[in-house]
Amino acid sequence: QGEGSLGVEGQLAIDPLAFDGKLAIRELALAPLLSRIDAPAVGLLRQGKARAELSIGLATDLHVSGTLGLAGLDVGEEKTAKEFAVAWKDFELGIRDLSVPGLIGATDVPATRAIGVKLDRIRLLEPAFTITRTADGIVLPPFGGAAVEPTAPASAEPAPAQAGPTTEVAVELSDARIDRARLRFGDRT
Repeated sequence: QGEGSLGVEGQLAIDPLAFDGKLAIRELALAPLLSRIDAPAVGLLRQGKARAELSIGLATDLHVSGTLGLAGLDVGEEKTAKEFAVAWKDFELGIRDLSVPGLIGATDVPATRAIGVKLDRIRLLEPAFTITRTADGIVLPPFGGAAVEPTAPASAEPAPAQAGPTTEVAVELSDARIDRARLRFGDRT
């Protein structure tokens, strides 16, 4: 059921855990895959095909480079389609290097983990958005999940949280481009 392929090739070591190889995803239809997951909002994805060509190196640190893409995206639901929708022809993310130091097996965990994200490009082709404002706010499809009733605050003081390592993310982007975007905005206030 569904379309597309996923391929992994490379070398895997178990002890210590390490991987050096490639991940290839070609035209993987996401809607049939996500329809098997019981989670809020996954049913809103009506169409979309993922693709990837990634080089992955994992030892103590993780390094990823390559491209990720999502084509033919269509998000929304039939009931609110004229009031809310998100679609695009293509999205591509070019990753020069994603690095996460000390991801597994690190013995000396620094107080601050520095994650590096170096992107060559972000491209969004023909995005289309339909947004409607009413007297009650922006129309959104139901995202699922049960409503949560507010509860009274607990009378006991919570235990102080343990201070753990913090994470800093440094992002570099060489080029970003959006081509032929459309926005349909309705105001029914």
